Amino acid sequence: MSDNDEQLNVLITEMREQTLPSTKGWYRLDHLLIKLDYLNKAEQVYRIFLDQILEIQKKDDIYHRLGCIINDQGIHEETLELFRTNLSVNYGNWDCSYNNIVFIYEDTGEYTVERLVFENSLEIRQQYSIRSIIH
Repeated sequence: MSDNDEQLNVLITEMREQTLPSTKGWYRLDHLLIKLDYLNKAEQVYRIFLDQILEIQKKDDIYHRLGCIINDQGIHEETLELFRTNLSVNYGNWDCSYNNIVFIYEDTGEYTVERLVFENSLEIRQQYSIRSIIH
């Protein structure tokens, strides 16, 4: 195929638009793999990221994406473990982690546990708000 192949150019343009044009590099590959329903490959990409990245904020994003990918595969226990690990590694972003855990319990129909986790999250949020007002 040459650079002048109109169908190929249209396909490439569509792929760029469908894979979050503002996203760069491996993250963009992940979105493409998910769109193509290659969840196992997307999971492999994020597991490699997780092993290589040292910055906590970036790890937080990777735990989140990896958890979503595994949850899409229907592996709820492993998803919960990833979100709990993220909570212990990056307590500064507990809000997102707790919400993710709540959604997993909701998806699995464990509404009593979902409520307990949600109430715990709410209690922490209130304590954090009180501390930030005092300081």
